[in-house]
Amino acid sequence: LHLGSEVFDVYKQPLQGDHNHLFIRQGTGLQGQAVFRTKLTFRPHSTESFTHRKMTLSLADRSQKTSGIKVLSQVGFDPDQNRYEKIKKEEEKLRASLRRESKQKRVRERGAGRGLSTSYL
Repeated sequence: LHLGSEVFDVYKQPLQGDHNHLFIRQGTGLQGQAVFRTKLTFRPHSTESFTHRKMTLSLADRSQKTSGIKVLSQVGFDPDQNRYEKIKKEEEKLRASLRRESKQKRVRERGAGRGLSTSYL
């Protein structure tokens, strides 16, 4: 394909499925116009062309690399801190349940000795 002073290679590929449609806006809705069965790809013929240089420069601009090492003065959230807090809370729950059980046991033991007995009467 010759377009101005540029030369492009055209590649034609069949499209799989029936999912490639062209719609146009009609008022507040859309109207189907065509179903695409093939895909056309246009590529610059040589790497010396203006279009090729323009495309590669824009790609290089988008993917500029930054320095590999970055020094952070404040790291922020410590992932292990949350784990330590959860362990601490779990230990507190265990201690509280042990205290509750021992208190209930003492109350039961005291309660068993009270009440009407032969020695009381």
